[in-house]
Amino acid sequence: MENEKTNGVGGVLQPAAPEMSHQDPLGDKLREFAEKTFQDFSRFRFAEEREWYEIALFYQRRQWLKWSDGTRRWEVRKPNPERPTPMPVTNYFGWAIDAAANRLAARMVRVLATASSSDERERRAADFAENAIYAIDRETGMKVLNPLLAKHTALWGIGCTKDVYDSSLSTGRTALPKLEIAEKKLIGCNRCGQVNEEPAELPSALFSSILPAAPAPEGQPKNAAACPNCGAGEVQQFSRKTAMVVEQHEFSRGKLHTEIVPIFEVYLPRKCQSPNLAKRICHRYRQSLGELRRLFGETAEGIQADQSPEVHELYMEALRSLINYNYLHEQSQESATVTEVWFDWDELPKSCQQAIVQYDSEHLDDWRQLGGYIICAGGKTMSYGCNPIEGKKPFTFFLWTQDPANVYPKSLGSDLVPLQKRLNRIDSLIELGMMSNAAGKWLWPRTQTSKKPTGSPADVIEWDTIGDGKNPPTFIQPSPFHGSVWQLRQTILNDIQQIALATPASQGEAPGSVTSFRGLAYLGAKAEEQINTQRFLWETAHTLRYEKCLVMARKWWDEPRKVQVAGPNGGYLVRQFTRENLMGDYQLDFVPDSSKPRSLSEKQAAFAGLLQAGMVDIADPTTRDFVMDLANLEDLNLADSLQYLKAERNLSCAKQGQTPAPNPFIKPAVAYKIFSDFCLTEEFEECAPAVQRLILTLTQQYQMAAGAPPPGPATPQTAAKLGQALQMQVSQNPLAGVAGVNTNPNAIQAAALNEGTETAGMTP
Repeated sequence: MENEKTNGVGGVLQPAAPEMSHQDPLGDKLREFAEKTFQDFSRFRFAEEREWYEIALFYQRRQWLKWSDGTRRWEVRKPNPERPTPMPVTNYFGWAIDAAANRLAARMVRVLATASSSDERERRAADFAENAIYAIDRETGMKVLNPLLAKHTALWGIGCTKDVYDSSLSTGRTALPKLEIAEKKLIGCNRCGQVNEEPAELPSALFSSILPAAPAPEGQPKNAAACPNCGAGEVQQFSRKTAMVVEQHEFSRGKLHTEIVPIFEVYLPRKCQSPNLAKRICHRYRQSLGELRRLFGETAEGIQADQSPEVHELYMEALRSLINYNYLHEQSQESATVTEVWFDWDELPKSCQQAIVQYDSEHLDDWRQLGGYIICAGGKTMSYGCNPIEGKKPFTFFLWTQDPANVYPKSLGSDLVPLQKRLNRIDSLIELGMMSNAAGKWLWPRTQTSKKPTGSPADVIEWDTIGDGKNPPTFIQPSPFHGSVWQLRQTILNDIQQIALATPASQGEAPGSVTSFRGLAYLGAKAEEQINTQRFLWETAHTLRYEKCLVMARKWWDEPRKVQVAGPNGGYLVRQFTRENLMGDYQLDFVPDSSKPRSLSEKQAAFAGLLQAGMVDIADPTTRDFVMDLANLEDLNLADSLQYLKAERNLSCAKQGQTPAPNPFIKPAVAYKIFSDFCLTEEFEECAPAVQRLILTLTQQYQMAAGAPPPGPATPQTAAKLGQALQMQVSQNPLAGVAGVNTNPNAIQAAALNEGTETAGMTP
């Protein structure tokens, strides 16, 4: 598109609208549409916001609350000095939310790119796309933000990321000018020294002072013009060459930016089936005036700071300040409320569609196919235009569950809050009862004239028996709680663990009815199955986010990005790519359960199965290094690094067409491994024929010296032996035997306890 801005618009490099001014009918129409969208979407969301606010306060250990109709907020209940009641908080709610979030965000989701065809260009683009995933996570800081996103998902039932490409002044742009040599003809006067441009057509008046009979001065051409300054005919003609900028090529030095947006700031239409399929999304947030000037430049100069009393802003400010925030005080930082709406063409009213047809008909097809966006603040239109990320909205929603009748799903916290309230009331009753029943009570008659007890344990009680109507004091022993109180409390805790999918078996604790470790393992596996739906939604949303980030990378990654890839000898290599390498037709898909953590025993068992299937070459020394790591013998280096370095130097020498000097101390097996692997690369195919013959000759020499078998995988018998050895290492424990037959029962009990402790330590 021709009208593309060079600065960041709301953090995104987007197509610019026409020049913003007070006469911008298209911008005014879209701004009215944005404000109406916010009013419609926020009108019926008070119930959800109130529930989210209460859930967040519970997580912050503010759990003794009361609703205030005046401030329309939850407030902390203060103790009554006349009737003091303990208000304990046993925060099982926060523990359950953390346990659920840790099970989702224990690892980053692994995403694979599959080419749409067998074309070499498509396969290369898919390979680079998989590498770009790691570059995207590093550039956006997603590895740091991932636990926070999981916390939002479990707490409110919906987490939201906003991925944009920030190319504002903070990241800048690189300008490369295109120069051309321009030649100018000038005339200089020998008398006055004035230099002027030579006119295209010299007027006859300029020649009036030239003497036709007089010879021309030496060095002056005939029929020279007169000086326009002094009129003298002593002028000379000459040319000057200068470099002129005829075209400016700009390359963005921006970067991808990811923001974890609280659900309070995002508004969705009620009729959409899923938030990730919404045709219109409204983002209402506060932003400082300095940030608006950085993003929008002169357009934001006239915006004034405001204080918006909207419900969602009150809730977020109260949560950020632990509900001690007084909104009547002026904020320390000047900020304004920004309304940002992303929409499809069908969501626009007829008046806005007609305005686009009238004022931006040049990009009408882009508006209809991709949709657009509008950003406004302070009654002014900051920016608008077509959707720059191929019709995809920058928001990605991570759902805990899917509600059949509401676009906002129910969270884990909405089910745990009632249970936590019951638990707090039970704990308050128990604590009040303990305070009341910790010491006995004296019943002192009013007719008793002696002094009353002081309450000291060593106090001496005196009373007078003489006289009418004098009754002795009575001491009442404290009574214990009824057993139903503790049973009710334990029932509430069990309900919390069941709803939070955090049963004792999944947390490494043994239930009372199950004593064998086999039973615990089975219960833990069943507990993992309960969270499969949540993990599927989590991994699917991550895949959608990576698709949007790759769209922006293909469009704006002008500067090369670098990632680490596996190299020879267990080392790493650096792979560099730009947006041209990502151009292609491929699709992303996630690896199921890739975000689930893997224990060491699971890795050993999987690797043993690969060895027995013959899918791993055990002749590779790097494989032996991996086996040593699995056996916790990483200090034992079976592959000599010096041998690999020497073999790589010999290979570099052979690439230049030179035969490396013979060395009796080199290991032919290592050199053969390095040379044979290089023969399979594309770099070998691009070498000159003479260099290829030299490398093949050296490879055959190393093969003969090492006595290595022909190229190919290891024999099935050797791989099976190694796989069986690893499998025995995994299964060679007392738990694999039969108690009392071939294994000591005490050994089985100790092994089960040790394995259970180890598993509990690795369980999130």
